[in-house]
Amino acid sequence: MNTITSSLRTILRCLCRPVGAAFVMSLMVCASPAGAQTYTLDYALNGNSAARGAYTIHTANIDSYFGSGGVAVYATYFNASWAPHTTPAKGYPGSFRVYCVDLNHYDTSATNVTANVVPGYAAQYTRDQYAKAAWLYDHYAATSEGADSSSLQLAIWSVLDSTFKVDGSSSVWTKAQSWASGAQNDSRYQATVFAVSPQHSGNPFVQNGQDMMGPACVPEPTSLVLVLVGGLGCLGLCCRRSIAADSDLA
Repeated sequence: MNTITSSLRTILRCLCRPVGAAFVMSLMVCASPAGAQTYTLDYALNGNSAARGAYTIHTANIDSYFGSGGVAVYATYFNASWAPHTTPAKGYPGSFRVYCVDLNHYDTSATNVTANVVPGYAAQYTRDQYAKAAWLYDHYAATSEGADSSSLQLAIWSVLDSTFKVDGSSSVWTKAQSWASGAQNDSRYQATVFAVSPQHSGNPFVQNGQDMMGPACVPEPTSLVLVLVGGLGCLGLCCRRSIAADSDLA
């Protein structure tokens, strides 16, 4: 009976010990190749014509530059793809949706945009703000079309800037506010910031240079094997230490 109890105690110790090294390895697999280089993307506006210029937005910075009238914007996603004859970043699909996470620049369409691929977040906002934006992206980006894509864009801007607001009332803005209020600061949800050069200017809506948010990096199969091996190694080390400790107690 004592032997069975000791074995169960050892297994529980192994399962409950943190295996942080496996998670660090997982992050390194994606972050190192992508974060260290720049890549060339093509952006194309989603054809949601109803969203074009339909939303007049405000932030403290926008109003200080443009006045209390705010500025009319096109709120929806861009279709992004790696530019022809260029190397795509590893761990990302060939094409994907991106949403604006930059209220200091604008763009109507752009080709051959050079971007730093930044897993997690960039410097313009806080890590917590980007975590909420990533939560929104992960929950809604794949399925949001038409008016919902506008709601998602407005919601993302809302969690990035506490002074953000939209003129008037509409079902789109109401849904955006609901989604934004439900966004969670949860590190389990990841996204990637495509930080475009040139970097930010103090004046809102400077042409080009608009940072976008897209999907999280997905480790390649060989990388996943390395992560699994690392996790099993940590678990084995944990078990050996626990068994040794039990032997000492005996």
